Amino acid sequence: MNGARAISGPILVAIDLCEQSPQTLGWAARIARCEQMGLMVLLVAHDPDDHPGTFISDTGEVEAITSVAERRLQEFLSAHSEMLDGIEVATEVVSGLPASRTVEVADQIDASHIVIGSHGRSGWVDRVVGSEADRIIRHARAPVTVVKVPPATT
Repeated sequence: MNGARAISGPILVAIDLCEQSPQTLGWAARIARCEQMGLMVLLVAHDPDDHPGTFISDTGEVEAITSVAERRLQEFLSAHSEMLDGIEVATEVVSGLPASRTVEVADQIDASHIVIGSHGRSGWVDRVVGSEADRIIRHARAPVTVVKVPPATT
């Protein structure tokens, strides 16, 4: 078993609070339940360290982007708490670039598995720049499941 990786840490699910995030969380929860493992829910506030950003609320209060992200993540998890019944769940909000920070957190917690969503974009931009999901797949040491949700029909 040369180079084999022992499963030891929780399953990491990286979400971005987009419309596909509930489906991504649902897949991660099913995997966690089947594997009888804990779940780490990660939200990366896309905020490069060299240019940290702020958010101005409706009341005019200035907040760090990570503070807003933490609040929105808790609201999201509360709205979808039924998916997480019986699973040990931890949360993490970090700032930075989504792909690199997801891989970094996965390594830090020794994630046994990573679950991410895909927006399903394609075309010239993704061929030139590459997608966040593709970057995570290429750089992660843990197995990665990509949840591709079909676009909503109108």
